[in-house]
Amino acid sequence: ERMKTMSIQLMIVCLYVVLLFAISFYVKHRANKNPMEYLFAGRKLSTSLIAFNVTGLAVGAASTVGVAENATQVGIAAGWYNGAWAIGAVVMGILAAGKYRQMGCSTIPELFERYYDKKGRLISAIGLAIILICIISLQYVAGGAILSTLMPDIFSMKTGMIMSAIVFIGITVVGGLWSSGMSNMISVSLIYLGILYSTISVVDNNGGLVNIN
Repeated sequence: ERMKTMSIQLMIVCLYVVLLFAISFYVKHRANKNPMEYLFAGRKLSTSLIAFNVTGLAVGAASTVGVAENATQVGIAAGWYNGAWAIGAVVMGILAAGKYRQMGCSTIPELFERYYDKKGRLISAIGLAIILICIISLQYVAGGAILSTLMPDIFSMKTGMIMSAIVFIGITVVGGLWSSGMSNMISVSLIYLGILYSTISVVDNNGGLVNIN
């Protein structure tokens, strides 16, 4: 029974990975037309794709598995990780996104250089690098934790992290930003469906809301 369950879980993970890479190769011909298409999707991402992209970055495994685990130790305050992301995205969208597009900037450090100087650009680049290293590392750790928990006979924490890194990096390398946007549509949808199903299942298994303190 255990092997059967693990086989089903492995099949689901494999199908998910194949789907992500299929999307990446599908958009590859579009992304490879020129560097702007590959790196910035030709600045043609729709509002919905941008929303999925931002959500996929913010609400990943770290924001679900990691925050949920942390909440068992520190309580509802763990939710501020997600709250900070949401506040930052809203502020950026309202105050800076329009100006950023209008100026035709390619990166955030470039925006800082135009408003300040080269020192501002350097400080911005270093700050972004530190932030993104932390975020991406958390995603790899969370991915490793999920795979090693679901399939302990196949993945250890280390190999799960390596597999997560290969998939995350691979789909972006193949298709660029178009691939990231399209893949996040699938990932975000699955995340929310999984959270919804898990919430209903946990409440039902504990006898309903009346039995949950």
